[in-house]
Amino acid sequence: MTTFASARRPARLHEHSRAPFRTEPKPRTSFIDVRLESQRARGWFDLVDTAPSYVSVALLQEMGVHSRRILQGEYGIIRTRILSSRIPGIFSLGGDLEFFLGAIERQDSAGLSQYAVAAIDEVWSNVSGCGDPGLSTVALVEGEAQGGGFEAALSCQVIIAEETASFGFPESLFGLFPGMGAAQLIAARSDPAVAERLISRANRYPANFLKEIGIVDIVVPAGQGRQFLNDNSIELVLESARARRIEAFQTLKYASLVSSIEEWVDTAMRLNDRHLRSMRYLLAAQRKAHPVT
Repeated sequence: MTTFASARRPARLHEHSRAPFRTEPKPRTSFIDVRLESQRARGWFDLVDTAPSYVSVALLQEMGVHSRRILQGEYGIIRTRILSSRIPGIFSLGGDLEFFLGAIERQDSAGLSQYAVAAIDEVWSNVSGCGDPGLSTVALVEGEAQGGGFEAALSCQVIIAEETASFGFPESLFGLFPGMGAAQLIAARSDPAVAERLISRANRYPANFLKEIGIVDIVVPAGQGRQFLNDNSIELVLESARARRIEAFQTLKYASLVSSIEEWVDTAMRLNDRHLRSMRYLLAAQRKAHPVT
């Protein structure tokens, strides 16, 4: 069996890798519902419908807690980790734009770096199967996967999408680019030219189109994603899809994922007022799509 040369994140690889918010206690409000299927050695990690629709600092922290628990065996034997969302029509709308705006206005480059490293830690957990070559990671996308949400799906070894799901990178609308591994992840699934086209345009791409160009692995009818995964007969289908990806993912290294952080942060620090207005507009749209009380 092919294994990753270094599945665990190298210690102190990046000068800002010890993010303060990663050392705080687990948030009182849980955003992720964990459901373990011991007979099938599966773990569902479902974003609850009261969670933020974006990757907040608190959500990143909680995701890190679950990844470490898997690595340490606290959930027992897991052979398939499934990432999904119960927010209607939304897998994830991307990064924490409010946090980004605050950090940019304060010129807090260290804070942005810490967020990016924490996000890439979770990307790497999905790529490497939490350090276990026998663990498969699956993204079930039933709605919108935008920006960092698209990156999260791309980092999983298998992407299953309902035919009504859509994907995209809106970062170019406010002068940024997806900096948490999107280019490397798409290139591994397809090629660098495809990666450049997808990340440089703020388009929404349907699931069937992304399957045609080799990004999405499996497309199922609307509303049937969970039923598909609950079918006992699909294990071989999943393993076949994973096998096609795992060899390509061998080209990915943690160091290559974090290598884009400095450029991403520097670009963010130089955004002008027009870019920040666009980011605020998208922030309002992000919140309107799923208000959290």
